Amino acid sequence: LRDHGMPTIRTNIELLCRPGRLSAVVQPVVRTSDRLVVGYEALARMPIEPLQPPNWWLDHAGKLGVRGKLERACLAAAASLGDPPSDRMLFVNVSPSTLTDPAALRLLDSLPSRLVIEVTEQEAVADYDELREHLAPWLSRGVRFAVDDTGAGYSSLRHVIELKPDFLKLDRELIRDID
Repeated sequence: LRDHGMPTIRTNIELLCRPGRLSAVVQPVVRTSDRLVVGYEALARMPIEPLQPPNWWLDHAGKLGVRGKLERACLAAAASLGDPPSDRMLFVNVSPSTLTDPAALRLLDSLPSRLVIEVTEQEAVADYDELREHLAPWLSRGVRFAVDDTGAGYSSLRHVIELKPDFLKLDRELIRDID
């Protein structure tokens, strides 16, 4: 993965994981029934070459065995945003395996109190009882839960039935050109 003297992807991922290196921006989460902004989704920005979206970096980090470390850096960047205004919530993406990470759970104290974790679709869930156990410490601290990209990847309707999330975020392909 080295190209013409450029740092390796692993080196760049390690750089991204350094405190303060990543930044986060937000996009509104809008309730479809009345178009009310109910919260904001935190989106990580990776200011490093090659300029690629977060999923690209997370996929490569997964292949190199450091996805959890990069996800924790993304959570830390989201925490730096502070509390959303009014009674709005902050939505953050978390993979099932990161839920089990004690370092990720320790970050919870620095994240806004009105937090919604969106369990991502990139990992298969083999044992829903185990996933519920991993969710429990988060939920016991007042965190709400969403299934991200329902209908895509590993975010099947079984997630909805087994996990009973507070929010469903549909994969855009389910509604593309619906009008």
